Amino acid sequence: MTKIPITLPKDLQNNPKSFFCVPQEYFIKVFTSSGTTGKPKKAYLTKGDLNRIAQSGATGAKLLYGITKNDVIRLTFQVGYGTEIWGTRYCLNRAYGDIIGSLIIATDRLPLNEEIEILNEYKPNVFSDVPSRVNYLTKELSKITDLKSLGIEKFLVGAEPIPTPMRDKIEKSWNADVFMGYGINELGLLMAGECEYKNGMHLSETNFFTEVIDPETGDQLEDGETGEIIYTSLDRYGMPLIRYNSHDLGRVIPEICKCGLPLKRLEIKGRTDDILLIGTGDNLHAKKFDDMIFSIPEVVEYQAIIDKKNGMDRITIIAESQIINDKIKKKILTLITNEPKIKDGIESSKTIVKPVIKLVKSGEIDRNSIKIKRVIDNRNLYD
Repeated sequence: MTKIPITLPKDLQNNPKSFFCVPQEYFIKVFTSSGTTGKPKKAYLTKGDLNRIAQSGATGAKLLYGITKNDVIRLTFQVGYGTEIWGTRYCLNRAYGDIIGSLIIATDRLPLNEEIEILNEYKPNVFSDVPSRVNYLTKELSKITDLKSLGIEKFLVGAEPIPTPMRDKIEKSWNADVFMGYGINELGLLMAGECEYKNGMHLSETNFFTEVIDPETGDQLEDGETGEIIYTSLDRYGMPLIRYNSHDLGRVIPEICKCGLPLKRLEIKGRTDDILLIGTGDNLHAKKFDDMIFSIPEVVEYQAIIDKKNGMDRITIIAESQIINDKIKKKILTLITNEPKIKDGIESSKTIVKPVIKLVKSGEIDRNSIKIKRVIDNRNLYD
């Protein structure tokens, strides 16, 4: 495998059709990634590809979570900003609903009063969304109702990591289990998931060949060693990818899981590029802050510090400015809050608090290091 060149995300941005292995008329769906500063990465799928993803997802849901046709599932994974561009909810609908036969209650994310009405009327026992959204609902709904009385038994979450304290809080508040899933838009979306022991996510090895490589040398690493995760699709018909670099940092857990499932387990530890997970797991390129803040002529330098406040992402911008007044602060705040992924987190999913803007005189940001670290993520998302 190491003799084959690695496929990079930018290859899918610049010329995705060069990966076609069938004529374009064979494809029936296109899913796009949620975020870089350039073109989105696109995954084209044939009808057979979609069927295989859904079938694999259904098999995983049965094996790992015991999902059956008797379950009622509240599914609020966002499809996109008003359009069906992401594939997670589409594939989960197919897997849970069409194949397993569960009752799916799927809408966009609703205000709290409407969400509680849905939970009381349909009484779902399974809830699926990103961890930050579930954490927000846990905090806010607990103010108006007894969460344990709502009957949620399982939370199936993904798209972003879940820190252990957040998981513990959600499980205790609802008296429910939280299970992490994992997938990549370009490869198959439903690629791995936790079992009852919640110690790594079992890989769908029949669908993907997985390597872990040294980011510096490209050498393959042994199970248990941490490096960049590389995937080769084994059952993709229309647009297969060979040695695709996910830029996820992680390891394959070497021991066999106590649950008895022989599939290898994956532990994600971070990213090797400068993509930030923000709000509801949206991808935001760190360079996006450069484009926004340096568009203001008065700004000389800046730092964007991201941390957590009451379980929500908080962005603090410290900007060196030639002029210090409220007009400059308002310009920065407007640019930051109008960025679609940040705006969605503030207004829709309620997973981002209003950013804080601080202006300082030129020269006050530390320049002792060789390269200024402009974006600092203090959230410890990967424990």
